[in-house]
Amino acid sequence: RYNWFNELATNQNFLETLSLSDRLYEEQYHMELLLRFIALAHYEYNHKKDVGDYLDDINEDILNRENFEFQNVKENFELTFLTLNRILGEKSFKKFNGTDFKGKFLESAFEAVAVGISANINSYNLPQEDDILLTKIQHLYDQETYNQTSGSGSNAKSRIPKLVPFSKQYFSK
Repeated sequence: RYNWFNELATNQNFLETLSLSDRLYEEQYHMELLLRFIALAHYEYNHKKDVGDYLDDINEDILNRENFEFQNVKENFELTFLTLNRILGEKSFKKFNGTDFKGKFLESAFEAVAVGISANINSYNLPQEDDILLTKIQHLYDQETYNQTSGSGSNAKSRIPKLVPFSKQYFSK
């Protein structure tokens, strides 16, 4: 199970879309993002818990559940990040300013874009419909729900219960 998780964490498409600093890699932030992706894409969010405790519970479930769908989660993950890397590469989780994706990696963008696309990826005819996804990603940053939940002062515990359901619906075809 560790090998499975490590294989996903070192997936080239995943790493290229993140564009994290060396310091964040050294702090294993990409591992946390992988767990966050699996948790938000494949589990219900428990808003009664702190995000760290919620992620710990999911990690424990992945390690201990006998019928965890490793292959399905892996295929969904690989297709999601292959698609994002093909469309935007290292700009996948940066804010669109009207002409380009700029700035630093945004955790809120990661949660909205990766999880929203993951939930809907099988309804798109890819790569022919890459442009539809690109347009949706560009317009995400104009959406009131995204801006209300991801602005300064927002934290993951208050952001996730609103942003994740919104993004799963927003990226539906």
